[in-house]
Amino acid sequence: MSHYKANLRDMEFNLFEVHRIQDYIGGDQWADLDQDTVKDTLKEVERLAREDFAASYVDQDRVPLELIDGEVEIPESVKSSVRAFKEGGWARFSLPEEMGGFPVPNTMFWAAQEMLLAANTTVHFYAGGSLFARGLFEEGTDEQK
Repeated sequence: MSHYKANLRDMEFNLFEVHRIQDYIGGDQWADLDQDTVKDTLKEVERLAREDFAASYVDQDRVPLELIDGEVEIPESVKSSVRAFKEGGWARFSLPEEMGGFPVPNTMFWAAQEMLLAANTTVHFYAGGSLFARGLFEEGTDEQK
């Protein structure tokens, strides 16, 4: 059993009752989103966090990294958690379309980030390359891009 449990009911309340994202999804900027898609997406992020990210929680804390032939080796379970993130297409989540991403409202993005970070912060940092690339894409100089 996982150490992690998200409160999706609370997240949905905040997204739909407090922030009322249903008033602006489905329009030009987020044409592919509706209330059911947002809920289904968050359910899948919760599953990813609870199962795939949380699975390596103990190892990422207790199995030391090793330097082997100039390469840093991380535990296999951590590699598996990162692989689940990438293979599920989550590295594209919230990125601009110009970067090959699937844009979502910031409130939805941060609800997803809350779950992933809470389930396993270390794995989130390993898997977060696209988030860092987004920062450079949006704020970097031409040379940095």
